[in-house]
Amino acid sequence: MMRNTLISWITLSTLLPGIAADHSSIKDSIPPSALVRVLCTRQEFNARVPWQKRKPSEERGYGIAVTSNLVLTTEGLIRNHSLVELMQPRRAEQIPARVIASDFQANLALLEIDTQTLPEPLAPFTLATNMSLDSNLTITQLDDLRQLQTSKATFLRTSVEVLPSAPFPSRVFDVLADQNINGNGAPVLQNGKLAGLVVSYASSTRTATILPTAVLKRFLDDVTKLPYEGFASAGFIWKELVDPSKRQWLGVQNQPGGVLVVSCIPGSGADNVLAPNDVILSWDGQAVDNLGFYKDKTFGRMMFPYLIRGQRHPGDTIAVTIMRDRTEKNIEITLQRPSEKRMLIPANTPGNKAPYLVEGGLVLREMTGRYIHAYGSSWQRRLDSSLVHQYLTRRMHPDRKGERIVLLTQVLPHPINVGYQQIQNMQVTHANGTPIDNMDDLFEIRERDQHIHRVTLGKWGVDIVIEKERIAEANRMLAKTYQIPALYWKGNNGNSIK
Repeated sequence: MMRNTLISWITLSTLLPGIAADHSSIKDSIPPSALVRVLCTRQEFNARVPWQKRKPSEERGYGIAVTSNLVLTTEGLIRNHSLVELMQPRRAEQIPARVIASDFQANLALLEIDTQTLPEPLAPFTLATNMSLDSNLTITQLDDLRQLQTSKATFLRTSVEVLPSAPFPSRVFDVLADQNINGNGAPVLQNGKLAGLVVSYASSTRTATILPTAVLKRFLDDVTKLPYEGFASAGFIWKELVDPSKRQWLGVQNQPGGVLVVSCIPGSGADNVLAPNDVILSWDGQAVDNLGFYKDKTFGRMMFPYLIRGQRHPGDTIAVTIMRDRTEKNIEITLQRPSEKRMLIPANTPGNKAPYLVEGGLVLREMTGRYIHAYGSSWQRRLDSSLVHQYLTRRMHPDRKGERIVLLTQVLPHPINVGYQQIQNMQVTHANGTPIDNMDDLFEIRERDQHIHRVTLGKWGVDIVIEKERIAEANRMLAKTYQIPALYWKGNNGNSIK
């Protein structure tokens, strides 16, 4: 979410001077209003019943002041928010805040508050310029009495990993804390300066994953430039290349490194530039070994995707050296911001309301990662094996532009659909005899034929048929019985029909 009035005055030069470096005195030297407790009341849509919302819930975490009226926090904390409030240390007032920028791909968000509502002014942190891996770290949080508490942390490693709340990689630090951490967004300090934000914590091992200051600074810099461009992606899947026989077959047995391109996402920067079985030898001037690592000047051995998301921006053109058909070639790839519109099975990480259609009791919608994981940790056992296979192997790779998996998720019982009530989570390939690729195709067929009275189940290759003349009456009864406010919803670009 972006607001047009987000201005260029959020610059790091406006941040206040740093805090004392002595670990023993950090607790007393932290500005009392630098750290705030973030209270988020959220209500997300029910993934399995898309016309309903789930019960409201509350999430608690932390935010850190970056200017006198802007607070940085994690996007996962304020996701699906209906109300966001802040509390300052040692105070009971709950201060309303507005989300003016958020990026679920980076798991970061920016909150704005009215300074006139603050009991005391915010005192921003200074961002650390470089992360020294051998320095003491301090994690700051609040106890039950809203008093500032600090704990020591020890650096364990840095890596490029998929974020815990979004299916996108980022450079992260893992640290070992000497106390439990009671909320995401807790600031990590190094020599009194902000070195990162906690994005996940495992109490069993007391290890925390944090987004480092370089990622925070990148986000803060980007939100001053509208439109927000976000982080970059090349749009291909790769894997390590260590098998000697395969390296010989690909003609790279004498090369010191190189990783294998598995596939490219249609419409991405890599599409029609890279191809399966290409071997990437160097990326952006850096040699890539057979496990996908390169030698970073600051952090040492790092995964080469950091050269994409951590070093470059959407729109940048990258020089790449590959081996293709035993011939070394130099190519260029233009980076883009990742888009779920190009995926076969979008993750729908933000939890947006899914387009759906209820017709004669048949509930139809597209499959998303959020829908799949709504079945809990046992989703691989509870869903049809063909759907599980497609999610695990093809979720980012449609065969053609716009292809999605349309599901008959359930059948709401009614005399018009007797015999079909046990059918659920089956892929639909045709509607009224016409092939479909997505929900847009389904809505067009409904508009053309007035109703969807026949769907073809792909796995079985059989049709489910309901009486066309009775659908309108059945829809009215079903809407009343199951309290469905709209029988279909096209999404943000469509209209709901009562």
